[in-house]
Amino acid sequence: MTIKVKIVHLGIFILSVLTSVAALNCRYRNEGIFPESIFSVYADFGCYKYTQQKLLINGGIFRKFPKCSPTFNGHRLVGILLDGKCQVFHHNNTRIQELVRETFISEAHFDRWLECCEEAAQCCREIGQESVEEKNNEEHCPALWDGWTCYDAVPAGSIVEKSCPIYAYSGQGPQCTHFSQKECFTNGTWSVQTNYATCAINQRLITRTQWHMVVLGISIAVCLPAIAIFLIYKNLQTLKFFLIRNLIIAIVVRSILVIMSKKLIILDELTNESDTVISENGIPCRMLAFFEKLAANAVFTCMLLEAIHLHHLLTNMYECRRGPKNINMLYFYIGGAAISLAAALAWALAMAFGNDQYCWVVTDGTDFQWINDTPRLLMLTINFILLLHIVLCLRKMFKYNPNERNSYIRRTAKVSLICLPLFGVPFLFVAIRPETESCPWEQFYYFISYSLEGLQGVFVVILYCYTNREVRSTLKESWWKFLGANGTVQQQASPRGILPAENHLLS
Repeated sequence: MTIKVKIVHLGIFILSVLTSVAALNCRYRNEGIFPESIFSVYADFGCYKYTQQKLLINGGIFRKFPKCSPTFNGHRLVGILLDGKCQVFHHNNTRIQELVRETFISEAHFDRWLECCEEAAQCCREIGQESVEEKNNEEHCPALWDGWTCYDAVPAGSIVEKSCPIYAYSGQGPQCTHFSQKECFTNGTWSVQTNYATCAINQRLITRTQWHMVVLGISIAVCLPAIAIFLIYKNLQTLKFFLIRNLIIAIVVRSILVIMSKKLIILDELTNESDTVISENGIPCRMLAFFEKLAANAVFTCMLLEAIHLHHLLTNMYECRRGPKNINMLYFYIGGAAISLAAALAWALAMAFGNDQYCWVVTDGTDFQWINDTPRLLMLTINFILLLHIVLCLRKMFKYNPNERNSYIRRTAKVSLICLPLFGVPFLFVAIRPETESCPWEQFYYFISYSLEGLQGVFVVILYCYTNREVRSTLKESWWKFLGANGTVQQQASPRGILPAENHLLS
């Protein structure tokens, strides 16, 4: 009696899901043509079967529940044993949905499985045939669903390209378009396997990630001696150099954190097939992501503070601004630190409650990145306005004096050259990634963006330290004293004395 009840239960469920056996017939891979309802079960199982194992918890649902194979109309279906009953594996089964959801490491990947199942059903409706019997046509390969992608009937001897589906990726997927390839042989049969190797983005990501790390490493190596110079020599510890030193320190700290994140999280995910740091989503990697965002905010804040200070000094020098002669930078520091910390904390809370996965390095369709990007873009905009005002100030000063035209041009060019990297204005040109389906253009954008970001510290220390007249005078003086102390030369003083910082704003 119990066996009959189970059979009746199974039959009722199958009939409720498989509404019409003869309505449509669809080809699943190279395994044959099946009624739409049977096809749907095979496709749902295939979408789950071809999911990357690292996206499943403890190996997936078939490790947790015994697998069963009910037979219907001569077709062996796929199911799992629940409470002694064989439940057909179908995405429309709410019980199956609940259990499958629990096996994915994130809700996003469960949604991708559902999307795969729905696209398979849509494919069947588009390519379905009225009869299971199909005429042998060696001039065309028949339409089919290959497990991830829908292929229409195509002429024999051709290679078909299709856009790679999002569920082929463990992360966000590429922002440009990749294509899979499937070959239709001259005898009118498809290749057994579709070439999804062309969908791989790992090598492209590894290349630009390594480039990012290289330019950041160069920046650190160039910046560290400048920090030492500003810390060692007391005459270089004025407010002007204090602001520049803090900016350089912020750049170095942020560069170190980014290199750690790229090495320990990103490259680990791109090069390892087994459990990765991202899949584990531990507290240390999320803390690293938080401090990286905080350090980045600090860099933009330091750029803004330096821009405010330099704008104040230059406009006072050329007497083209009304206002107080002196400003207290302490208040600006407090305000900037508060904004940086508040934005980073707000972002961390949003990620913790709204997207607590992938070590917080992948947003996966959320808009949480704007929590940090909005104040940064605002700071860059303010910096651009201040730079524009400085240039207009110089123009106003010289426009009534034709003899100073060449001097004006040279001074303006010098001010612009010095202020551009310090104010972070070049970041405005790459702040928003252009939408493109071309992967080479996308790669080019990232190389430019990473270069500007990584080499900012190099430009700042070259312009404000290594080529600065006061810094060079200080180093020469120190060198002459060192030689004199060691008896190498008699003269202990530098041929050029140390000059006040205020007299060399544009040195």
